[in-house]
Amino acid sequence: MPSAAGRRRNDGPGFTAASAEPTLKPRTRRKAAGTKPPMQTAVLGSFIKHRTERNWPTWSGRIEGETKSRLLQKADDDAESSGRNLMPGHYLDAALRLVKDLSPEELAAIANEWLIDKWSGEHPPGVSIQAGVSPDMYQFLKGLKRHLRGQRGAGSGGLILDVVSAAVDRFLDAADDEGPFPPAR
Repeated sequence: MPSAAGRRRNDGPGFTAASAEPTLKPRTRRKAAGTKPPMQTAVLGSFIKHRTERNWPTWSGRIEGETKSRLLQKADDDAESSGRNLMPGHYLDAALRLVKDLSPEELAAIANEWLIDKWSGEHPPGVSIQAGVSPDMYQFLKGLKRHLRGQRGAGSGGLILDVVSAAVDRFLDAADDEGPFPPAR
């Protein structure tokens, strides 16, 4: 019999390696993959893409003022609750990914619905925004005026402001419903 110091917990009469197997538990993660809420998953995807690719250009454009304030506040709040360096561009990038494949008519419909709901149909004043977005979302924004050609207000850039603001507002509404971003660890 081994000394007390050299004994293992399972040493004893009848101990075999096979008898120890049921007591060994596989290491599990705290959360199963895919259990994060969808908007947080989208932001985390943009965050990781930004951190790993390091090639995000800065988009300079216009967005409705209250939407910009919400965007900045959400990024700050989630950065604090998660301990991650979440930036407004991560949210803008994630929001645009949800609308990038829509037709010009669908994008105009989203913008018009947003205008009616938030502004009673009046066109809002825009404020400047600069945010880093992924190269593919930068190209989407750069080509948005051409993509929306033939839709109401597309030539003046007003529709672009409405589309971007509507996409971000919708995204932030859904993200707010998910609650604060959980800690990274």
